[in-house]
Amino acid sequence: MNLRKGQSFLEYTLLVAIALVGLLLAANSLFKGSLMSGFNSHFDSVQSRITGA
Repeated sequence: MNLRKGQSFLEYTLLVAIALVGLLLAANSLFKGSLMSGFNSHFDSVQSRITGA
């Protein structure tokens, strides 16, 4: 009985870890995509204002 409880806890922990890795990979690809290009354009416009002044 105790071994089964430990096994189910291990399975649950592994499932949560795999889900977290998937979420981090999805967030990373989203950040490198649309969010990163928007940030780069904003940074370039601010930098041109600073250097042009």
